[in-house]
Amino acid sequence: MLTAPHRHIYNARCIARDQYTTASRRRAVRLGATGDVDEVARLGLLKDLYEGLLAPRQREVARLKLDEDLSFSEIACELGISRGAAQDAFQSCVEALNRFEQEIGFLRYSQEVNERFETLRKLLESMDQSNWTSVRAEALRLLEEAGNQSER
Repeated sequence: MLTAPHRHIYNARCIARDQYTTASRRRAVRLGATGDVDEVARLGLLKDLYEGLLAPRQREVARLKLDEDLSFSEIACELGISRGAAQDAFQSCVEALNRFEQEIGFLRYSQEVNERFETLRKLLESMDQSNWTSVRAEALRLLEEAGNQSER
C-alpha cells in the first residue's frame, strides 16, 4: 500500500509515462489515421445514446476515455485501479455499447433518418418550375417511406 506522498509520486509517474504515447496517438490522428477516428466517433455517439444503460464503472471509464481522451494509465490513476482493470472495463463497455446498438439500433435508425433528410434536401434543391410535380411526388414518396419505417 502506498502512503499519501508516494501515491502522488506514483500518479505523477503514471501520467508522465503516458505523455509520449498520448502525444503520438494524437499526432497519428491529426496525420490521418481516419479508421480509428471513425471508431472513436462512433463509440462516442453510442455512449451518448446508451450511457444510462452502462454500469457505473463502465460509464466512468467511457467518459474518461472518450470525452476526456485519457490514456488507460491516466484512467487507472484517476480511479485508483490497475491499468489492466481500466482496459478491461473499457473493453466491456465497448462490448456492451455494441450489444445495445445491435439490439436497439437507435444509431442505425438515426443515420437512416439523416440520410433520408439529406436525400430530401437535395431533391428539393433541384426543384424548379419545370419539374416541381415529379419532385413533389418523389418527396411525398420518401416521406411516406420514412413514416412506414418508423412504425416498425
